[in-house]
Amino acid sequence: PGSCSGADVTTGDDLAETIASDGTPDGYQICASGADLLGNVGLASGPSNWFGVDKVAPLSRFHGTTAATPAIVGTSPTVAITPNTTIYDIAAGMPYLTDVWGLEGLDLRSGFNQNAVAGFPAGQTMTHQTGLLNLTAAGPSAMSMILSDNYVRTAAEWAFHDGFATPGYYSYTGIVTDRAGNSTTPYVRNWLTDDVTPPSITFATFAATFYAPGTPADFVIFGADDLEVIVASFTVDYPVVTAASGSLQYDFTVGARWDGLNPYDATAFSTAITGVSVQVPNLIGRMDFTCSGAAVPYPSCAVANALPVTLTDFNAGGTDASRLPVGVTPISFEDAGGNLSGGAAQIPFNVLQFSDSTAAPWDWAGVPDIDFWQIKPNGATAFFAEHTASTSIEDPFFDSIMLVLDDTAGTGSMIICGNFGVQTLSDNGINRFWTAGAGRPGALTQCGMAQTANPLATYHAVGVSGDAILVSNGIL
Repeated sequence: PGSCSGADVTTGDDLAETIASDGTPDGYQICASGADLLGNVGLASGPSNWFGVDKVAPLSRFHGTTAATPAIVGTSPTVAITPNTTIYDIAAGMPYLTDVWGLEGLDLRSGFNQNAVAGFPAGQTMTHQTGLLNLTAAGPSAMSMILSDNYVRTAAEWAFHDGFATPGYYSYTGIVTDRAGNSTTPYVRNWLTDDVTPPSITFATFAATFYAPGTPADFVIFGADDLEVIVASFTVDYPVVTAASGSLQYDFTVGARWDGLNPYDATAFSTAITGVSVQVPNLIGRMDFTCSGAAVPYPSCAVANALPVTLTDFNAGGTDASRLPVGVTPISFEDAGGNLSGGAAQIPFNVLQFSDSTAAPWDWAGVPDIDFWQIKPNGATAFFAEHTASTSIEDPFFDSIMLVLDDTAGTGSMIICGNFGVQTLSDNGINRFWTAGAGRPGALTQCGMAQTANPLATYHAVGVSGDAILVSNGIL
């Protein structure tokens, strides 16, 4: 420092930061000299003006994020907290009436340029996307509002929607730059607003002329949303034999929340579901139930969790064909904000659409090989499904086992929650048991939320054998 008496430097990176730029107490001056290839050095120039050095980015934060610097009365910066997870739906009301954007900054050296002509220290960009349309509001912001801890805040805070009062994915980018040109790492926050109308599901239809139980089955669904549809649900309906549901609900993913994390990429949006094909991997030919007590649900039932003594009781109409599914019912669409549509009318099958019927496989060589079929709790967080049989059984009877939730007070459907694990064999000398375990659905899953909302909902073990299923009694 001072009159070019310091060491030679080759780059500004060699200079330490200063707290001043006028030599009191520190600062720098530069003198320049030149040399030719022979080593002859010319005279050094005189010292330059004094200057300071600032190489560290300023401190910055969203406005209102500390107790010492609360947000402006009536506003809050809640959308800034968690990127790519904040979703505002219909139930949330209209939070954007109070949520605003703004930045606060404090520099440890050169400070901020408050000259409106030369540029402002804070740059903010707001982007709203719908479909392939990007609308952007951008501009510099002065930081002249002094706070109690000496930070300064952007004078003009931006409204949440910033004039884009429509559902959509939103992105905010904010950056603070000090007088020396050092910039903070940009704040990038994406959020979603879907708070106007729920999606609509219009109807489903068949994608094939003939269907055969035990084979994949394609259907076509129709609907729309003002933003995008995420999940489509419908049931395959069966003749109702018990007070339990006679429908099996399938959920299909047709979109993905945050499918455009790049705020300028909205190419994956699914605003209209028009003729989207979905597939049931195995069209179940019949749905049967275990006994829930004497003469319930079949006349020859004796005890709970067993099968009817007269196995023809399974055929409510007297023939296997009477147990075929009777139709498909669209249940709901779920949009990006988690809002659900209403249902639609059932699309009935006609008898010519099936090339086969399914016999009840629960009778093996004329002797029931299922003494009991039931679901039991396994602690507070799991279940196990248990098939009790004679000591002669060597292989598991069921091809696989599903865990379903019968939300009879909600959708009226048995919702597929997942599968039980591998079946293991045990023997107590009187009976043999094939047992499989499954975890209780979490609170944030569809089955967990339905269970929480409806205390009467019950979980069932559903054994699959070929294209037939046997539903156990339910437990909470």
